[in-house]
Amino acid sequence: MTNKKIVAIAKKTLIDIDDVLKKIKEPDYKKQVSLLNNATIGQHVRHILEFYKCLIEGISTGILNYDNRQRSTDIEEDQIFASTVLHGIIYFLNNNKKNEIISMEINYLLDDDHSTKKTIFSNYYRELVYNIDHSVHHMAIIRIGLKEAAPYITLPPDFGVANSTIQHQMKKTKQPKKYKS
Repeated sequence: MTNKKIVAIAKKTLIDIDDVLKKIKEPDYKKQVSLLNNATIGQHVRHILEFYKCLIEGISTGILNYDNRQRSTDIEEDQIFASTVLHGIIYFLNNNKKNEIISMEINYLLDDDHSTKKTIFSNYYRELVYNIDHSVHHMAIIRIGLKEAAPYITLPPDFGVANSTIQHQMKKTKQPKKYKS
């Protein structure tokens, strides 16, 4: 897969999210959804966008740490602001062409004070692929939440579905039917 295609897929997931931001009513964007453990659609959108923002910051500083995101209530409570952030991310995706090496800081120990964080190396396109997968996962959760919070929104059939799942489903439908004699 080419880097251009990776960028195109990332932009498509963001545009699909932006379509939801345009359709959802403000109170429904902020409404706690019981199916989501009382999380909101806005919180899931924020989570997706902040991972992209971490990647963009990591490109500029050379250090990527998804744990140090801002958790901005502006994004999760104001879908117009969220859309503005989203379009800023798309602008970055359109203009960044370098596959820069990034030092990624990680720490998976809950009882740790972060003094023992580890560093692994990654690169821009690898992390962009990660952000696509992460986005699709949360889009699937958003799909579930919209059934309760905003059932008036119709989503495209591939919203929150991984490309590999779509490809698998397409292969299954192209197989000839087997008939019993």
